[in-house]
Amino acid sequence: MKLNPDFEAIGTRKYINGEFKEYNYIKMSDCFSLAEKIGNGLANIGLKENDIVLELMNQRIEVPIINMALWRQGAIIAPKSQGNVNIAECMLQIEPKLLILTPEYIKSFYEVCKQLYSEKKLKAKQIILLPYPNGPEQDKEALNDEIINDYKKLEIIIYKYNEIINLGEKTSYERKQINPENIAFIINSSGTSQTNLKSICLSHKNVIATSVINSVYIKNFGEYKILMHSTFGHASDCLDNAWAMISPNYGLGFVSNGQYSYFDDLKLLRPNANYVIPLTLKKLYDEYNLKLKEGMTKEKAIEYILNEKLGGNMKYVNCFGCGLSKEITDWCIDDLKFKFANYFGATEVIFIFSEILENSNKPSNYISNKPQYVEIRIKAIEKNDQSFISEFNEENKTYKIIRGELLVKSENVMKGYYKNKELTEKVLDKDNYYHTSDIVEYNTKTNDIVLIDRLSNLIVLSNAAKIPASSLENSILSNPLFKQSLVYGNENDIKLFCIVVLNKDLLKKDFNNFEKEYEKIYEKVLKEMDNVYRENKFPSLWRFNKIIIEFKEWTVEEGLITISGKVVRKAVIEKYKNKLI
Repeated sequence: MKLNPDFEAIGTRKYINGEFKEYNYIKMSDCFSLAEKIGNGLANIGLKENDIVLELMNQRIEVPIINMALWRQGAIIAPKSQGNVNIAECMLQIEPKLLILTPEYIKSFYEVCKQLYSEKKLKAKQIILLPYPNGPEQDKEALNDEIINDYKKLEIIIYKYNEIINLGEKTSYERKQINPENIAFIINSSGTSQTNLKSICLSHKNVIATSVINSVYIKNFGEYKILMHSTFGHASDCLDNAWAMISPNYGLGFVSNGQYSYFDDLKLLRPNANYVIPLTLKKLYDEYNLKLKEGMTKEKAIEYILNEKLGGNMKYVNCFGCGLSKEITDWCIDDLKFKFANYFGATEVIFIFSEILENSNKPSNYISNKPQYVEIRIKAIEKNDQSFISEFNEENKTYKIIRGELLVKSENVMKGYYKNKELTEKVLDKDNYYHTSDIVEYNTKTNDIVLIDRLSNLIVLSNAAKIPASSLENSILSNPLFKQSLVYGNENDIKLFCIVVLNKDLLKKDFNNFEKEYEKIYEKVLKEMDNVYRENKFPSLWRFNKIIIEFKEWTVEEGLITISGKVVRKAVIEKYKNKLI
């Protein structure tokens, strides 16, 4: 690929004394220069190829730079994913040699190191500390003599970011050719189950393959700036950290202060492309409907969303996770006039399909009908499943609907789980197909692949009824009254339950006191749920025996949703277990 050294590659803006500052961009040439110096500095303190580096970092302009330095040195980058990953368990599993922290973590991380040191299980002996965005005074507060001495007692040396750069300016190391099969990233994740830690290994070949595949999908959009609303530690971020350095005409603006500054950043940066999670678009759609309810015309409400919320320049949107209802997808395409890419994947493959939709004539949870760079198979969910393949006849032509678990094979499929051969062999078969655990339908007439649900989310009731929980939940969320939802049932009962978090802003238009008017609100919920069933033509077996309503939104801090907005089913079910009877 041809690189433009003067292209503004990466940018963030600082948040100082309660105020957001202007965006600061680093040119492509400066990114490479800094990465080279940092790489030399890291080699100077003993970092070698295939050494594991654990990262606990919030978004910062230094983060993708230092990741590029590690990547170029052949080190293995292990970001701590956002979510309920036990950091002590993670350190025991991957045994990192080097730790990289932003100052927010320096105090709390000491307790983890102290525990492991007392158990003689602490392998890491060095910490690189990135600077605070608020300047030298806050750095001094975070890294005082007491903290430095506490870490020294654990035989850990702390280096500041600028110290590593200075070391790199004085020394030079010849970089070796990196084996593309070597591990580049270990993604530590517990997924939406939030139970067992999985350390997912992605090779240099996986990352490059994903970057190349991704560039094919967007090559027609020319030079643009993208605002990333993401968390370092997820597979997609590993891709973007690398891609920001190796792809021309790709300016990356990172959200400066998490989701709280997201829409402020959009207005300031005015990007024409954006990577989002379904939850973000759901929030925009809810606000659009609220403006309509307040009396704003449809044209004015659309103008408000495009200009006041999205910066007025948005043309292209990538949505990760395929968790968006058809109603919101159609709104993005038909009303907002976006060129809309639905990214579908898993951490183990970063992404599998990306389809650019320019019209809304596709079914709900549509994935693709032109799989590129990927081979697929569909496996029956159960042995001797008679409904695995259904034949239909239309205008004297026969076609099939094949329903089952999606298997994929591609250059970006992970190498496996770190030091866990048994788990790897469960999901990667002898032909190197990754078993996604996603239930799909494939139409041989249209070639459409449509997501039905996750295997783990398929509810089987005592009457043998099979309920695709995620599909049902996504349909519920297409109604603006509902902000979050979870469908529950088990094999020992025929009852089907639904928990919904209501949109308080919409309710306030009709109700003054939620507690006193609870019965009227419940009647409204039943009415809107009937609309959902009627519009989606759901069978009677999917009717809820009980609906539990909640006014308080589920949060990441409570452990009820992941950072990408997915419901942590186990945690939510535990919270409401006394009502699910």
